Amino acid sequence: MKLNTNFTNLYGKLTSFIGILLIGLSFFLIYISVVKLIQVNLYKDQVAEIKVDTKKYKQHIAKLSMKRIHKPTKAELDILSSQIKKHAELVNSLRSSILPLMNKLEGLLPKTVHLTVLEHDIQSQQIKIVAISDDISGMSDFLTQLEKDSAFSSVLLKRQATVQFNKIEKIEFELSIKESPST
Repeated sequence: MKLNTNFTNLYGKLTSFIGILLIGLSFFLIYISVVKLIQVNLYKDQVAEIKVDTKKYKQHIAKLSMKRIHKPTKAELDILSSQIKKHAELVNSLRSSILPLMNKLEGLLPKTVHLTVLEHDIQSQQIKIVAISDDISGMSDFLTQLEKDSAFSSVLLKRQATVQFNKIEKIEFELSIKESPST
């Protein structure tokens, strides 16, 4: 009798567990169905928006094609051509003078010195540098590096002044440098 009661209790617990499991599974399937339905509706909305955007785009293209396209005159083409040539000359001059000079100075520049102005006159081979140093030793290190470098024949300190940045005193200085003829 006791064995039969244990079996009945076990059978009852098993059927309740299976029932709960089936209820949970049905809720999960309902949840998935609702999520899929929402996704399908969102997708339909997105497709509708894309169709509207495509229609507007086609209308815009049709309006543009109805307008007469401007054909440039010979004078406008000549002006544009001269501007392109000037731009190309400027880019070539930058590539041939300033960029190599900046690369050279980058190797000589201490971490405490920051360039603010760099001017390079190719014909006279003169370089003007205005820089700011955190301290006097940074400035003197930079001057020493420039004087030692064979790319520069003379280095002249033209101006030196104490300036304040965010209540911190720094040294602003201007250098005039002559390039060596061999560079």
